Amino acid sequence: MIQMTGLLWFDNTDRTIKEKIVGAAAYYRQKYGVVPDRCYVNAGQLGKVLKLGRLLAIPAGNVLNDHFWVGVDGQIEPPSKNGKWSCPECGAEPVNLTDPECWQCGYKGD
Repeated sequence: MIQMTGLLWFDNTDRTIKEKIVGAAAYYRQKYGVVPDRCYVNAGQLGKVLKLGRLLAIPAGNVLNDHFWVGVDGQIEPPSKNGKWSCPECGAEPVNLTDPECWQCGYKGD
C-alpha cells in the first residue's frame, strides 16, 4: 500500500534518528488525533526498517535528509469514542507511542 497523505516533518537538530522519528509521530498524533503507523526517512539516515511500537520507520530514497514523512498506511485499530486510538481490550489511550504494550491491561497488539 502506498501512503498518499501525511505530515512532512523537518528536524535537523542533534537528536538521534529514533528521537526525531518519535518526535514527528508525537506531533502527528497531537495534531490529527491518530497514531501514525508509518514514517518514511531518508535512506542515507536510516539504513533498515525500524519498528517503534506500532510505527514502522522505512528508508526511502525520495525523502530529503532531516525530513520525516509521517502518516497512516494500512489499517490501524478503530478510533475510540473521542476519535483517538485506544486499546482494543480495555479502551485506555496510549501514554507512550514507542511502547506497544497497553499501560493499563498489558495488551500487546497483534
